[in-house]
Formats: sequence, structure tokens, C-alpha cells
Amino acid sequence: MTTYQSNFKPVDKSSAEVFAAFSDLTKLEKMREKITESGQVQDFSLSENELSFSAAMAGKITLRIAERIPNEKIAFTLQSVLNDADLQLNIKETSPATSEIALVMDADLPPMIKMMLGNKLAEGLDKMAEAIAKGLK
Repeated sequence: MTTYQSNFKPVDKSSAEVFAAFSDLTKLEKMREKITESGQVQDFSLSENELSFSAAMAGKITLRIAERIPNEKIAFTLQSVLNDADLQLNIKETSPATSEIALVMDADLPPMIKMMLGNKLAEGLDKMAEAIAKGLK
């Protein structure tokens, strides 16, 4: 397994508010239009514990919540056409009203895919963490 990690991104919400926003994936319903408006994401579906969509160039991707540690971490299993992986949203409270988030992915990628996508995965996680932080404002 190879680990890819974003930088910590500041959020103007407490760790409890961040945890509440992502511990029930149906709360992402309000972001459906924004997520799908580019046309890059189709077949978007949600349940309390699962998010699934199809993305151009990546195929079907499914995230399932595997573990919840209140106000600290939400761990997901990630299933895609490339391979299975683990994804974590780590939450670190910096004050009663602010926190930081980071995404960490552990993936067992075939060597050729790892060479081609390794740096792009790290960059992508950083962009995703930034988008999540902005979306929580």
C-alpha cells in the first residue's frame, strides 16, 4: 500500500460541525447540483453510509463509511475500476470554533498506474481537501 496525503486545510467550523457534516452522507444532497453541473460526474447517488458516482476517465467510484471516530476521523473504503483503497477524512480542532481537515488515502496500485498517477493522486487529494474546506464555509 502507498499512502497519499493532502495538507491540512483550515475550516471555520468546530471539529464537531465538520464531523456532523460528513458522518451522514445524505447531508451532501445539497451539493448534488454543484457536483454534477460540470458533466464530469454522472449517476450520483447517496445514502447515509455510501456515496456512488461515475466519473469521466475513472469509471464508477463508490465510497462507503467504514469507521467513525466522533470529531476526529471518518474512514471510508473506496472502490473503483483501478483498485480498492482506504480514504480518511482527518479532523483536527484548532480552537472551539475552528479546525483543520486533511485527506489520507492508502492504495495498492499496480506499478504502472502508480508511476502514472502517484503525483496526481497527491495533488488531487489536496484539491479535494481544499474544496471540502471551502464547501464548509
